[in-house]
Amino acid sequence: MGSVAGRDGTIYECGGFSDRGQEWLVVVAETGAGTHPAHNVVSQGHHLFNGFDVQILVGIGGSRKKDAPIGTVVASDKVYMPYGGKAEKGGFTHRPTSFVPDLRLINIARKVRRDKTGQAEFARFLGDSATF
Repeated sequence: MGSVAGRDGTIYECGGFSDRGQEWLVVVAETGAGTHPAHNVVSQGHHLFNGFDVQILVGIGGSRKKDAPIGTVVASDKVYMPYGGKAEKGGFTHRPTSFVPDLRLINIARKVRRDKTGQAEFARFLGDSATF
């Protein structure tokens, strides 16, 4: 489909995906390292494309666990946002929050892991280093 530039110069690559008569707009953007740049790109993309039916943020991070080496595909069943808070005269009061992603997405990820269905599709995009 092509490329779309965001307000800050982020390039969003757009394409289509079709499955079982359902047409999907697929938008991909690279954010670079850090939580705040990722947040900005995802938020800006949400507004630029007038929202999404499904929005998935995929990150690559250093691994701290031996059972999840670098390159492992991970689906979170709880997402933490530790940076929220309120600035007051006496200082900053932290108000970390968390949320649970849509249960349908969590169950799809669990099925892919359990049945090993679709892992070849993920591996095609992630390369030989992908583990499940």
